[in-house]
Order: sequence, then C-alpha cells, then structure tokens
Amino acid sequence: MTIEVNADSTGGGGATDLWLEAECATVGSAWLTRTDGKASNGKYVTITNTYGYAPSENPADQVQFAFSVSEAGDYHFYGLLRSLGRHANSFWVRLDGGDWYNWGWGPNETYQWHGVMDDSTFALSAGVHQLDFSFREPNARFDKLYITRDDTPPADQGMPATNCGGDETDTWLEAECATVGRSWLTRTDANASNDQYVTITNTYGYTPSENPADQVQFSFTTSEAGDYHFYGLLRSLGMHANSFWVRLDGGDWYNWGWMPDPNYQWHGVMDDSTFTLSAGTHQLDFSFREPNVRFDKLYITQGTSAPIGYGLPATNCEAPARVASASPGASPQVTGFTVYPNPSRDVFQVSFEEETPATGVLKVLSMTGVTVHEHQVTSGRWEVDLSTQPAGIYILVTQQTKGTTYQRIQKL
Repeated sequence: MTIEVNADSTGGGGATDLWLEAECATVGSAWLTRTDGKASNGKYVTITNTYGYAPSENPADQVQFAFSVSEAGDYHFYGLLRSLGRHANSFWVRLDGGDWYNWGWGPNETYQWHGVMDDSTFALSAGVHQLDFSFREPNARFDKLYITRDDTPPADQGMPATNCGGDETDTWLEAECATVGRSWLTRTDANASNDQYVTITNTYGYTPSENPADQVQFSFTTSEAGDYHFYGLLRSLGMHANSFWVRLDGGDWYNWGWMPDPNYQWHGVMDDSTFTLSAGTHQLDFSFREPNVRFDKLYITQGTSAPIGYGLPATNCEAPARVASASPGASPQVTGFTVYPNPSRDVFQVSFEEETPATGVLKVLSMTGVTVHEHQVTSGRWEVDLSTQPAGIYILVTQQTKGTTYQRIQKL
C-alpha cells in the first residue's frame, strides 16, 4: 500500500515541503527496518548482503514513496542517508515509473542529506506522484526523504515526518480544562487551541508553591509502561515571562525555562527530558515562576517529535475541545452521530440520529494533528475513503452548520 500525503498540511519550511520517513513508506519485504537512536524517528531501512546489479521491478525489492503536491513547479528530493564505505552508497531510483537511475553519493559515517539523482531538478504537476528506490549495494541506511521547491538541503534531521501513523498512547490536554488553581486566570485568545489559555499576571514565584491554588495540575492515564515526553504549547513575549516550576508525580520541582516566542510554540517540558512511566495514573503539576506566560495545551507522547500546529482536539474538556482554526465563541449543539464500520479497511460512513445535513465538511486528522484528507460534503453523502492511508488511529472531524464533532477511528 502506498502512502499519499497532502503537501499543504505538512507545516514544513514551505507550504509545499514534505517530510517522509523511509520506514513508514511502502517498504518491500526484502528490506529490513532497524533501530538507531541517531536516526530520525529512531529507525532506518536497509538491505544486507545483497547486491542489485540491475534495478528490480519486484515491489518486494523496493521502498516506494507516494506523495501529493498541491502546486506544479520544479522540485528537489533529498535523502537522509548513512553510508560507511564506497560499496554501500548507491540506490536505483525512478520517478513516476520512468527510467531507473543509478544514484550514488559520497559515503559518510553520520546521517547526511544528499540530493537524489545527483541533486536533479524535477518538474512536477500538481497531484499524486511516486518515487521508488531499489537496492543496488548493501548496508546503505535510508532514514528520511525531503521533497521541496528549495534547492538547499535541510539542517539536522529536518521537520517531523507526516507519513507515520499516530500512536494510541498519545494524550492531548487543554490547560484551561486541567485543575486550575484560583491564582491563575483563564483568558480568551482566538490564536490559542480551543480559544483559551491560562496565565498568571503581576506575580513572581521565586520558589515553587505547594498550595494547589497556585498550580495547574494535569491528571492523566498511560495505557502502557514506557518512555514518554511532554510538550507544552506556550506563548512567551520576553525573557522574564518564559518559565514555570514543574514536577511529576509529587517529585522534586524543576525550574523549567525556554526561549521566548511571540507566537504559540511547542516546547519540551523540563528541557525535553525523557520520563519512564508505569501504566496507570500520573500527575504533572505546574507552579508559576514568572508572570504573563500563556499556557495553552499539553501533549504527552512516546514519540520524540514536537507536534505540528495545534495538534489534535484535547480529551480533558467536558465539551469537545476545538482547534484554533474554528471560529471563536461557543459551538451550537451538534446532532448525535455514529461512524460505521469502525474499524474499517477503507470506507467510513457517518450516520446521524436526526435529519442528515445536506452539506458540510469531512476531515481526517492523523494523531500528530496533520490533515490527511478533507472534502466538501454534498447531497448528504457523509463518507470518507481511507484505503490509500496507512493503518493506524485517526480523528474523523465533521463540520456542519450546527457545529463540529470529533470521532476516533481505526484504519485497518
């Protein structure tokens, strides 16, 4: 199964930029997926002990990237690769079923970006395309693919990829829907997720406060034991409005600061530390340290990448939380509905308890908040076909005149 990605929804360096993990592409059975802490997303694909003296037409021998670009133009492809020698530094590669190209690059002991087909420029039409890689030499480590109209390779590992499925252990929590102490204020901001944030004004906390009135407390449950990361969505206008005291499960308080930014940005909690959590209930507490920090949202994940945009709707608000793209103000009551079949291998249908709306919008979000499908509903046909998407957990969003709803769905 190939993977289609909408270029407009990546949130990369440009509106048409795409970032794709090799291990999340369509990986043929001849390839191996290996773990490496230095690779993007912690994994890469490779072939061992096998040479391909001629390109193979067998999909089992290929890594296939299907992608969609929103506008026609000249594009570049860059591969993030690690090659330990002169006999482990080449692939066969082709675009849209064309001729195979013998692509080699200078070997490197660390992961480096290399221009595909010797940094050629490719004129692409708007729509779906496919880039195929067939092995030529063993032990080349293929980590990531970057598609862009820019002619400059990325720095480091680039942006988080958009073609890997979501994680069922991810949790999204709104700060204003946590247990907010009375010292804190809940304010409205159309640029915030769910249109609200919490803050402290005109007060410093030179030491952490044990008084719950001075804290914002997030209680959450992990379904499995493992290593987790916390990311906070924050807005900080200056160097004296960019820190909290924070602790996990009643432990020691940590003085956590980050670089200020006038926009809402995701920051790794406690300087992007990793936390080993047992399955069960935990609590993360924030106590104010400096005034005027806008605390918008918390993301808990076993992944190692910050989200894109505002992420998914939170699960800790009594009413369904809304992302910032929705209009400010209260949503009207939404007609009850069910999604069937769920799980499904291809088509999901929405059935309404009352009269079916004739028009609206159906949208599907990945678990990192990326829009992977969106279309206008006409003639009351509320269904979506995800047959081209990878298996995983998604959020189905229905937008109608009575409001917006969110439903968790599983693609088999």
